[in-house]
Amino acid sequence: MNKRQLKKSLNKKKMVNVALASTDKKNEAKTAVKVETKVTKKETCNIKAITKKQVGEFITTKEEVVPSGSELLNAGAYALNGEVVFFANVNTNKENAVVASKEYDTIVYFTEEVNGWVSKNAEKTYTKKDLVDVIYTAVNTMIEEYNVQ
Repeated sequence: MNKRQLKKSLNKKKMVNVALASTDKKNEAKTAVKVETKVTKKETCNIKAITKKQVGEFITTKEEVVPSGSELLNAGAYALNGEVVFFANVNTNKENAVVASKEYDTIVYFTEEVNGWVSKNAEKTYTKKDLVDVIYTAVNTMIEEYNVQ
């Protein structure tokens, strides 16, 4: 069965017009063309909630979060393309590029809480367990608010 016979049989059975893609010069006018559309609104995707285990992976040790001799500038989590990323900017390292350029979809800061865990001079001190609970709640609240939009 050739293309012409296939087209006729499909048209009879389903009563629809069928265009077959072809490199045939005779059928060039009938080739399928995909229309491109421009997206004017920024596409958003739902962000999955995080677990306490993921928070625990971010705050493994005080030295890893804030190296000795460094000062914590800010700490938080941002969402970008459906993924949650934790960050801690200190004065001895270059600032997180996504945070500096504000290219994230949504962000939450918990600088004071992290500082309360790493520094003895903070107003309120946190244990690692307390810090995990605070960050877990803050990030999941951010995610819920973002997903509602």
